[in-house]
Amino acid sequence: LSRTLHRDMYGVKALGYPIENINSPTPDPLAVSRYPCVYWIDHLYDAKPKSSANSVGDLQVAGFVNEFLRNKYLYWLEGLSLCKNVDKGVVSMTKLWSLVQDMDDQDGLTQLVQDARRFIMYHKGTIECYPLQTYASALLFSPTGTMSSSWSACLQTLEGHNSGVRSVAFSHDSTRLASASEDRTVKIWDASSGACLQTL
Repeated sequence: LSRTLHRDMYGVKALGYPIENINSPTPDPLAVSRYPCVYWIDHLYDAKPKSSANSVGDLQVAGFVNEFLRNKYLYWLEGLSLCKNVDKGVVSMTKLWSLVQDMDDQDGLTQLVQDARRFIMYHKGTIECYPLQTYASALLFSPTGTMSSSWSACLQTLEGHNSGVRSVAFSHDSTRLASASEDRTVKIWDASSGACLQTL
């Protein structure tokens, strides 16, 4: 995966080029990396032994995650966009954040993962629609440094209604969110990823 991910994998060149106009080249550089691009965090999470907190394995995982986020994170977001799986990336970053909570904080890894998680949540809509905007606009609107206090309190904006929203309610298990709008629609959202699941 690390060898596949790089800037502008599909050779689009234009930062504002919309995802719906992007066709995968032949050969597709993501063909063999599509699955790991989307599911690597799930496998890392599932492989984590629950009883060996702060082990040598933790140090190896922490080192890998730290290096990946510092060197490949933006490329990974572009890859998720090209795979049309940014929603899954949001959920995966939450899983990764919960995984690093149990580890020794090596080189500020917990804060790095938290910042990366906030970044994907905050810029999800832009990254989904314009893969190369990950490098330009999204970075322009992110706070400098790694201080949580400099981030906006707004983690994610759910967009889809054509008019003002009058009512919002969570499901009993907090996994879904319903919003009712003046446009006479009700939308059901995935609370973790922000994906619109259904419009009524």
